[in-house]
Order: sequence, then C-alpha cells, then structure tokens
Amino acid sequence: MFTAAAGRVVDLTADADAAGAGRRPALAVAWFVSWAVLVVLMAAAVSSVRRIPFAYALTSSIVDYSLLAGAAVGAWHGNRLIQGRPWSRRQRSAAHLVLSVLLIGTWQLAFALYLRAVTGPGVWNRVYRDVWPVELALNVFLYAGVAAVIVALQADHRARVHERRQQELQLLARDAELRALTAQLEPHFLLNTLNSVLALIDGSPRGARAMIEQLADFLRAVFDLIEEREVPLSREIALTTAYLRIEQARFADRLAVTVEVPDGLQSVRVPPFLLQPVVENAIKHGIAPFSRSGWIAISAGRDGDLVRIEVRNSGPPFGIGVLESANGGLALTRRRIEALCPGAKVSVRSGRSGECVVAVTFQPC
Repeated sequence: MFTAAAGRVVDLTADADAAGAGRRPALAVAWFVSWAVLVVLMAAAVSSVRRIPFAYALTSSIVDYSLLAGAAVGAWHGNRLIQGRPWSRRQRSAAHLVLSVLLIGTWQLAFALYLRAVTGPGVWNRVYRDVWPVELALNVFLYAGVAAVIVALQADHRARVHERRQQELQLLARDAELRALTAQLEPHFLLNTLNSVLALIDGSPRGARAMIEQLADFLRAVFDLIEEREVPLSREIALTTAYLRIEQARFADRLAVTVEVPDGLQSVRVPPFLLQPVVENAIKHGIAPFSRSGWIAISAGRDGDLVRIEVRNSGPPFGIGVLESANGGLALTRRRIEALCPGAKVSVRSGRSGECVVAVTFQPC
C-alpha cells in the first residue's frame, strides 16, 4: 500500500558577466568625476601660484590632463601586453619603466607644443626653467597614481575572470561526475530489476506479467531521466515508488510502503536515481531474507538549512560496510549527492525500534 503526502539552477557565469557589465558604467563615471575634480583643482592651484586668470589655467589644465588620459589609455594597453608575456618579474619591471618614460615624455612633449602654439616661442623660459624639477616630480607622481589604479583594476579583473573560470570548471567536473555515476548506476539497478522479474516467472506467471507491465512503466520514467543532471525531489520520489511497485509485485503482501514528503520540499533539486539504490539495499537486507512481512518508509524534512531524506526499513541495520563498499548502491548514492551538493552526507544507523535508517542530508544547491 502506498500513501503519499502531497529548483532553481543558478548560472554562475551569467551572473559574473552581468556583474561585470553592471560595473562598467559606474567605473566610467568614477573615472570622469575623478578626472574633472583633478582638472579643476590643478587649474585653481596654477592660477593661484602663477597669478594667471582661472579661465586660462582651466583651459591649459583640461588639455594637460586630457593628454594624461591618453597616456592612461596607453598604460592600460601596455600593462595588458606586458602581463600577457611569459616574462620574469625583472623583465616586466624593466618593460614598465620603459613604458613609463615613453608615455610621460610623449605627454609632456605634446603639452609643451600646445603651450608654444598658444603663447609663442620661449615656452621653456616662461614656463619650465624655474620649476621643471617640481613639474617633473608632479607629473611622475600623477602618472604613477594613474598607473597604480590601472594595475589594480586589471588585477581585480583577472582575479574575477579566474574565479569565474574556476566556478565553471567545478560545475563541469560535477556534471562529468554525475554523468559517469549515472552510467555506472543504470545497468546496476536495471539488472537487479530484471532479476526480480525472473524470480516470478516459474512460480507466479501472472505476477511476472504484472511485474513486466510495471517494469515497462518504470523504464519509460528511467529513460526520461537518463540525460537529466538533476530533478525535483517529487520526480525522484515518483521514480522510486515506481520501482517499489515492481518489488511489491514480487513480495505481494510481505512489503508495505509509505512515502511522506512535505509540499515545501517537492521542488528541491536532487540527482536522478538518488534513492533507488537505498531502497534496493533496504529490500535486499531488510525484506528479502525474512519470511515475515516488512515495510519501507520514505520521508523528507528540514534540519535547519539542510534537507534530510530518510529511508527506513524493518529488519536489522546492514552495517557501515555496505555504505563504504566502493561498488555498493549506497556508495553510488553518496557520490552522486556529494557531486551535486558538496558537503552532503549519507549515514546508516539503527532506529528506535531496531529498524535500519539511511539518511541523506544536504544543503540544497
């Protein structure tokens, strides 16, 4: 007799791409605001120190730091090129030094040509002769600040790309593990089911025929799930109960089954064929060896943030050796749930009345 009480997949790569795209406008605004503030402050300083009109100083400052912005673009691409080379730290430092000299020199030469075009010949005597050491130090300091920001931003971008790739690799590894385990599990339980059919052919042809009909329904459900990486718990319960109906045809009145899964857990994602090896072991160790009637109870519930699925069966516990066996059905269950949800656990214990309890506990993924 059966009684039943009446997911979401997160694409990390899409989230990472969306987060990166969302940062770009804010980054552009931050760059522009910083540049505008620097231009105004430097224009005010030049106007005050040299006692020239603020409008003239502002125009010169806009040209000067527009050229610095161009140098920053060169530093951005140059740093990417340097980081992409298989160079030693000393070679990269030398390349950065050469790049800095070229960009600062080009920036200052272009600005000097602008001043000459505006004020005429004699720019060195009027502008640079008395203050060139201070001007040079200030320009080197400004360029170094811009370069440091560029290096930090590119390092952060590389770190985020690396993290995203690691997440993608972890997902691919989990998917490969689940597929490999599914390939190992499918013949495992299909052959056992066929053995149950063969056991009835001679003694109960009618029962064998009923079991074959149940098997056909069961196999249709199995084939629907073969390519699935994960399924709702409700679908996994439906598959497991279909398997148990086949076993009920074999054991007749000797096997009673109850299933209790709250509505709130019906959509929890689990690997397909997660519970079938557990109930198969329950039948093998708790039902088949005895002439008396037995039972299997499947339930699910919350344990804080964790989901706990339990399969109980009458009969003594079959021991931790069954769980640890590399080729056993419970080992498959444990590896499958761990592949989908790292940190998941499968445990075997004795219940209050001496029955066997297998618990699968995991954080929904």
